[in-house]
Amino acid sequence: MRRRIKLKTISPVHIGGGTQELTPLESVVLNGRCYVVNEAGLGRALLKEGKLDILTGEIGKQGSRFSLENFLRGQGLLKQSFLEGCAAYSCETAAGRTPAGLRPFVRDAYGRPFVPGSSLKGVLRTAILYTRLKKMKNESPRDFQRCFTDVVRGKLNEFNRAEDWKRHRPWFKDGFKRNMAGQVERELLQRFDLPVPDARNRRGPTAQQRDVLRAVKVSDAVPLDKNGLVLEEVQVTSITGENESYVKTPVFVEVMPAGVEIDFEIILDEAILADFGGNGQAGLPFKTLEDIYHMLQEFSTGLWKFETDFWNGVSGPGTEEMREFYRREPAAMRLGWGSGLAGTGLFMLLPEALRRELRDDLFEPRGQQVFPKSRRVAVAGSHSRRPPGWVVTVE
Repeated sequence: MRRRIKLKTISPVHIGGGTQELTPLESVVLNGRCYVVNEAGLGRALLKEGKLDILTGEIGKQGSRFSLENFLRGQGLLKQSFLEGCAAYSCETAAGRTPAGLRPFVRDAYGRPFVPGSSLKGVLRTAILYTRLKKMKNESPRDFQRCFTDVVRGKLNEFNRAEDWKRHRPWFKDGFKRNMAGQVERELLQRFDLPVPDARNRRGPTAQQRDVLRAVKVSDAVPLDKNGLVLEEVQVTSITGENESYVKTPVFVEVMPAGVEIDFEIILDEAILADFGGNGQAGLPFKTLEDIYHMLQEFSTGLWKFETDFWNGVSGPGTEEMREFYRREPAAMRLGWGSGLAGTGLFMLLPEALRRELRDDLFEPRGQQVFPKSRRVAVAGSHSRRPPGWVVTVE
């Protein structure tokens, strides 16, 4: 069973790759475009101009303070024609100068931005977990407590029993954050076995081999033009104790702007799914692609409402624009970087008291303040503020 799906962005979408950040040594903003240079191309262009040795000397002299924009300006080379000749790609931007750092979009071997199938499948995984836990919470609270809230409390107790110096290390906290839902996932998605013809061909009972989502395959989306993205400022907006918003940390990010279509294919391997459901194994979370779509819709609607309630409860600059955005019908899904902690989905199902306990232990104590209290907001020049990551389906 396979189906082609087309999505359309209604707010900026960012998917990060292996490179976390580009520096002012690698990018230059000029005349409304950000040029990300190709190292070899820049070297050849500077060698042709007799400036390569000067570049090397300036980098050695200035170190981390070096700016390619300032260097090219000083050498009389800050020109569109020069940058186009040595750029790997460029993005439209409203930024007036080269940012101190920017987050690049994931690209293929030809430099074209694309949405990996793994990103799309990750959203499906979260949606399936969310809907199963939500149903359990409504129909079998005792099982919900055993499978989820007791697991979270157990992990927090484990964290608090650790040595004091470890609990204050970011890497230790980050490990607990990443693994918090691991036990829940193993219980609900990774307890299925495939039939094995004989002992010599026995599959090891690893979580990956027992994962029912092995039956679901999602292709990478069709790549876009390499110069088709936009560099936008994304602000981390937090709230005070009086529920007023303020900007904490702005960062520049390569994004697919609103209106871009994303085309990919999803396949449900019915043979593998039948094997998972064989031998009396009960509790398969889905049987058809339609089941998965319904779960995704339920999860996205829940996340949309969670975000709507947050913005309805705060005031300050830009908050009315966010409320206006969320007055439309819920989107199909939220993709990529920008959704923050709420985007993990499972967090929304926790009791409020346990959410605060989680925050106080693994983040920062904030008393009775709402948690999470920060959201990422994309800002494009004079355009309205928008929450990153939302897409709708295109018929």
